Amino acid sequence: MSDVDFVPRHETEHPRRAFLTGAAAAGAAALLVGSGRAAFAAPEKQPDHTHSWAYGGVMQAATTCVGEGHVCLNHCLNSFQAGDNSLIACGVAVQETIAACNALAQLAASNSRHTKAFAEACGAVCSDCEKECRKHAAKHDACGKCADACQGLVGEVKKAA
Repeated sequence: MSDVDFVPRHETEHPRRAFLTGAAAAGAAALLVGSGRAAFAAPEKQPDHTHSWAYGGVMQAATTCVGEGHVCLNHCLNSFQAGDNSLIACGVAVQETIAACNALAQLAASNSRHTKAFAEACGAVCSDCEKECRKHAAKHDACGKCADACQGLVGEVKKAA
């Protein structure tokens, strides 16, 4: 047997394997496209996706409080690491606000029957947080923004009452 006649087995299997893999992928794609037309076709009548949120403003204000609260709390933690403990009461108030507003946002988003009662309690938490953050607002921008967010939530809670 000469060297010309000998072809290693792995050299003949690789192109065949590549061809079969490609053919299988093309066949699967054709099946998906064909079946996808029926599955993704627009129904004759679209369902109504509009929702009336009785507490939409409360939900948005609570979400804003959570976001600004995280920024403020991070600022407080950075101050603690630098040895400045003047923001301890602020950090505690903000931590409570984040917890309360997370829960309120979830209740408001789902139009829970408990939203109104919980919003009043959350408003009290945010009122305390606003008072604490206002003490530092002139020196710390994060505290001022958190206080403004808390003030906004208290206003939305009063509107929803």
